[in-house]
Amino acid sequence: RRVLFRSTLMPGVLNDSLGGVHIHGSSSSQIRYQLDGMNLTSPETGTLSSRIPIDSIESVDLDMAGYSVQSGKGSGGVVKVNSQIIQNRFRWNITDFVPGINFKRRTLGELSPRISVSGPAPVQKLWFLYSGSSRYVPTYNEDLPEGRNQHNETYIDQLGKIQWSSGGSHSITATVLHNSEYLGNLGLSAKQPLEEIGRAHV
Repeated sequence: RRVLFRSTLMPGVLNDSLGGVHIHGSSSSQIRYQLDGMNLTSPETGTLSSRIPIDSIESVDLDMAGYSVQSGKGSGGVVKVNSQIIQNRFRWNITDFVPGINFKRRTLGELSPRISVSGPAPVQKLWFLYSGSSRYVPTYNEDLPEGRNQHNETYIDQLGKIQWSSGGSHSITATVLHNSEYLGNLGLSAKQPLEEIGRAHV
């Protein structure tokens, strides 16, 4: 989910088995990631530290030379993600709101809804964009009894963007990116059943 582009889309770009991105043989920690000019590179690992809702992306540019000194830490290249251009008309999109079905257990399965809304705000000279995506993945441990063998992963990613025109060709844009995740019953196994996990969180 952290990979912004695939090797089949851009020449010289490869993805390893762990999802890391390599540009012309560089290490994945030598790449700088930006969203609308905002640095998304983790200072600890040097890799992409955020998830971006897919519906909020307008384009992805790859610079391998000639970029400014402020991007100099990305010796392998600079990946520039550009959020959607806000148009002067209301647009909305809803995708994948129907959950999957686990026929074996006769219950609902994975759910990954996405929503995107943009357009002019009621305030004059103000436009907005909101894009959100979430993912819920339930999994089951077959070594544990029914009703006590489920653990799940929940991810929520949101991007908000506001653009204000001050007149003429001048405008001010603010972009906010939010990521959250919840891992329910993390580490659930036959050696660590639900009771042990409950005690660990007390």
